[in-house]
Amino acid sequence: MVIAVLLFIFIFFLKGENIFFNVLLPIQKSFYQLEAPSLSGDEFYRQLKIENVKLKKIQVENEVIRDHFNFLDKTKDNSVLARVIGQKSVAGFKWLLLDQGADKGIEPGLAVVDQNGVLIGVVVKVKDSVSYSQPIFDQHLSLAVDIITYDPLTQLPLENDINNPGIVSGIIQGEYGLTLKMKYIPLDKRINIGDAVITTGLEDNIRWGIVIGQVMEINKKPNDIFQEVIVKPLLTPNTKIVSIILP
Repeated sequence: MVIAVLLFIFIFFLKGENIFFNVLLPIQKSFYQLEAPSLSGDEFYRQLKIENVKLKKIQVENEVIRDHFNFLDKTKDNSVLARVIGQKSVAGFKWLLLDQGADKGIEPGLAVVDQNGVLIGVVVKVKDSVSYSQPIFDQHLSLAVDIITYDPLTQLPLENDINNPGIVSGIIQGEYGLTLKMKYIPLDKRINIGDAVITTGLEDNIRWGIVIGQVMEINKKPNDIFQEVIVKPLLTPNTKIVSIILP
């Protein structure tokens, strides 16, 4: 018995360290795998940057959605939030592709607005789960609009019409994909730079009063029957989240 104990001690001192090392090696590997990142240093920091960008994107989207809800709470409009998921151009027509369609009550003719409630386009085509919006800058899109005219000194509405004081109506159309031109305004109508331009409510499914922009330039020619107005749009550029105003 004593000989057996001495033999065990002898083996331990000669080879025991290797025996225990071999037994504990898998456990050590598992421990270090948990502690150390599996990625290299450069790859690890690259992943951190990607996650940071994703978080910033979510933050921006949340702020835009909050603005949509604030605007809709004031106007009491029924609407559907949609994302701009692409653009399409066919035979000179430009469309924005939205990720909401007929299954959410979307139909042609509805107004599409940004987070501040400014008109950016009109739905022209609808499928089950997507729809197409024609931007207001598109020269093929024409809308009936009103100018709310104010005296620049008193800030009171001008008496342009007995039935509609302070309102001048006309047709707005995109020009060169950059600006908006309002046509067919009688020469005797008084208009000022900075007057507000809004929808008339004459189009099917588009209510009165959706903001489009402001009068930026007034063009009058003595021999013409009408005057023209260049309108500065107030929409948010490169909008990715929109509201489609339901009828």
